[in-house]
Amino acid sequence: MVLNNFATIGKAVLHQVSGLQKNYKEVYEKASEELNEIETGCYSCPTYREKEIYHHFPDSEEYQNCLGQCSNCPNKKYSVKYVHIVKYNNEANRFGYAPRLKKIPLLLFLMYHFHTVDKNGFIIDADVEHLAEFLRCTERSIHAANEKLVEYGYISVSNGSIPNKLINVQLKNYKSYFLTAKEGGRGYYICSLNTLKNLINAVTVNIIRLVVRQLLEDDDNSIKASYDGTIEKTFTELRRALPDYCKPNVIRRALEGCKTIDSEIDIFDIAEEGSKKVRFIINPDHQSKKNKITFLRENELQLTKAINHITDVLEEGPEQLVETYPQFYKPETTDYPPITIKDTEMKDLVSMTVQYTLRHVLDALAEVYTEYILNEKQITNLGGLVRTKILKQINTTNDSYQAA
Repeated sequence: MVLNNFATIGKAVLHQVSGLQKNYKEVYEKASEELNEIETGCYSCPTYREKEIYHHFPDSEEYQNCLGQCSNCPNKKYSVKYVHIVKYNNEANRFGYAPRLKKIPLLLFLMYHFHTVDKNGFIIDADVEHLAEFLRCTERSIHAANEKLVEYGYISVSNGSIPNKLINVQLKNYKSYFLTAKEGGRGYYICSLNTLKNLINAVTVNIIRLVVRQLLEDDDNSIKASYDGTIEKTFTELRRALPDYCKPNVIRRALEGCKTIDSEIDIFDIAEEGSKKVRFIINPDHQSKKNKITFLRENELQLTKAINHITDVLEEGPEQLVETYPQFYKPETTDYPPITIKDTEMKDLVSMTVQYTLRHVLDALAEVYTEYILNEKQITNLGGLVRTKILKQINTTNDSYQAA
């Protein structure tokens, strides 16, 4: 079975499998400028006194005039005010609780995402022998890892077309990867196959846990203009997401394991800064931003190829369409016009293949074709219409498959 070059994995589940941080609080000061009414001389100003009289009538002309004069006052003086902010961090509340995984279950779970996953999170006929060979373990270890993933609620597993050799897998929370923040989504991470191969080289699971956490932070930081690919962490911060036995010396040994010949992990260049800090400098080949650009280009080629092929089949008529792309077929229709997509619309559709999946986009496009194009309805915003259809797909429970 051929693995895809990139996989979309939910950030919430990545936090869970690598280990949720222990609860902690941050205390910091926030500075803000506020008008100093005393130094400005507000209390001796007639406009200020008039504003106080009319402040119970904010819509009155008198009050609005006073606000205008105050905003243009040339004598305004500001003071810096510091406020103590306490931020409570509870990842179990934010991402949902699930137990952290050991090495083989963790890597197996990540590997499943590189298979062809349908829009409901199903993988059909995954080859157990191939899984074991790729992860450098036994088939027995794969079955044991699957049992643990099922027990913890990460997946469901059933026999495939060849029992005990091929298996069907459902990624339980796959649909939640693509929800918006308002709908409870926590975003997704685009992981490259090269990154997964590097993680497989890890000697211990704690190396994987540390690296996955920093990859997630790299992804969060990638939108910041000032980010240069460097992440600094104290040992206290690193320990929060690791088991209790991981004292600083255990973490040091894990970090040193990234540099050995046996590990061959080149995701980060890791250096200790003094006795309390660690610096992670990401290899450009594993940067989230670069992965997204490469993934976007790859999906553009696949989407263009798929649409061109669909258009060719549409020209051949209903019989070939039913056999090849039944979702584009409409009963009692004999004339199927080609799909015409502008360059700007194609960019929107390609971006959605990254945010969702290629299957999501093609299925939504099929709905638009049968409901709008075949009925000659005007489409003013193809991208918006396709996105609406995708969100409807995601939010609609599909019980066409059952996994034990």
